[in-house]
Amino acid sequence: MDGNRKKPDGRLQFQKERFFSRFCALQVLFQQEFQPEIEWDAHRWSYYLCMISDVLDEMGDYLPSSLEAPFAELNDVWKSLDAAEKSLSDMEKLKEEEASLPEDERTVEETMLAEARHKVHSTSFSLDEMTEKMLKRSCFQFAKKLVDGVVAKKQMLDEQILLAAKNWRLERMGRMDLNLMRIGAFELLNIPEPPATPTPPATAINEAIELSKVFCQADSRRFVNGVLDQLRKNNNVERKAKESVPSSEDAPAETDAGETQPPEDKTEG
Repeated sequence: MDGNRKKPDGRLQFQKERFFSRFCALQVLFQQEFQPEIEWDAHRWSYYLCMISDVLDEMGDYLPSSLEAPFAELNDVWKSLDAAEKSLSDMEKLKEEEASLPEDERTVEETMLAEARHKVHSTSFSLDEMTEKMLKRSCFQFAKKLVDGVVAKKQMLDEQILLAAKNWRLERMGRMDLNLMRIGAFELLNIPEPPATPTPPATAINEAIELSKVFCQADSRRFVNGVLDQLRKNNNVERKAKESVPSSEDAPAETDAGETQPPEDKTEG
């Protein structure tokens, strides 16, 4: 059997979609760090998907081909909503400025405002509908699972990260690094109910390393790798994973797992 034979395109597509799921989850969790008051609902996911669309303007290579058309459509609606909201805001401001003028000198009428408000409402509704449709895709179902899991178990995950990163405080870790490790820790420690299968430890660690290369400092991968590998050892993750049905995901983890020295954080202003 040829060990160098390429994997089927469908397999590569699956891997790219799963990587993109983690890409999305990381973006959402990073934003949530600075907006803790925001509740998880369809409207907020509309915002997050549009924010991810903006990120993809510079990182389009990470977008799976199956999502190119939906994201292009989403981006068009997002721009339309932005333009509609700006137009409404300008009209409302002008109406206030013209309040002291005689009626025959005013340029903004109530019918104009009503039409502008309707435009905003209908475009926002279209955006939410589009978001709801996109979130039904397996790619975003997995991203939501990661986000919801990390949010629900953040305290436990942070405790495990601190145990693995001896003598380091969460406050000293970069926000991207920390949220990336939270995702990796959740994947390592979460054992789903059958027929769902856990993420193989090698995959969870390797995907976190790959994302650190995209969003974090140059030396972050060693820190992320070291902490997650120690967390894996602390919790006997391999044994627990073997007790479950193997997942279809698999990837080799890096071997330089000994370091837990966090890099300087440049993500905080």
